[in-house]
Order: sequence, then structure tokens, then C-alpha cells
Amino acid sequence: IGINSSKIASTEYEGMGFAVPSKTAIETANSLIKNGYVAGRAKLGITYVSLENFNNASTVLAALEKEGYKGANGTMVIQEVESESSLYGKVQEYDMIVAVNGDTMTSTDVMTSVLSDSKPGDTITLTIARIENNKITTFETKCKLIESKE
Repeated sequence: IGINSSKIASTEYEGMGFAVPSKTAIETANSLIKNGYVAGRAKLGITYVSLENFNNASTVLAALEKEGYKGANGTMVIQEVESESSLYGKVQEYDMIVAVNGDTMTSTDVMTSVLSDSKPGDTITLTIARIENNKITTFETKCKLIESKE
């Protein structure tokens, strides 16, 4: 038994519905009632903008491809780092997350999948690209995930 979560309706084909298992809905509701948020969800502790929102995205994507990150359309451009994030002081505004645990960010779903399979306290490896003096450099950094209380 599930709880409907979304539906796609069209005149061109039969509607398609999606549901969340009732067990998941109950656990989520109980956590919201108890904590005011869904406990146990992991996050990086950053705000970001998708690289595709920038005018120079195609140029940056071409440069990333030369660095070995082909199809990095899901690259996340860091805007802000929360002080409780383990990334605080390691990365800066406009640094770009181009890979997580060795997987190129072909879409933001790559990060979403890693976060959904992780819990607060887990450590992941991020590949960061930084543009300085019109040159891209990359480096890896560890990130200890924190709990999302949103």
C-alpha cells in the first residue's frame, strides 16, 4: 500500500502515478511530529547553483572534459558553505563539485543518489574544480556529511 506522491497526466498517453510506500510515509510523518524535520537525512552543508545557469557553462564544460570529466552537466557551483560543514575552509565560492566518490556529475542526480544512500557522519570524496587565472585545477577533498534539519 502506498501514498500517492505525484501524477503525470496527458492526453497523449494514459496517466502515470507514483507512490511512496506507506511505511516510508508513516516514518516520515512520525519524524516530522517528533523532531520538526526528517531525522537521519544527510547533506553537504552548502548552497549551490547548477553550472548550466552560467553564461560560460559550455566553455567550462569543454575545459572539464579535457580534465577527464566528460558530460559533467550536473556540476554544482558552490555559492555558500555553512560553518558546521566539514567543507568550511576547504572550498570557496565558485568552486565546482565535478565528481562524487569518483563518479562524474553527469547530473545532480549523481549527488542526490549518494546522499540518499548515506547518513549523517558518513564521509564522501568530492572532486573540486577551481578556476584561477583562466586555468582549471582539480583536487579531491573528504566531506563528512551532516544532518539536514530542514
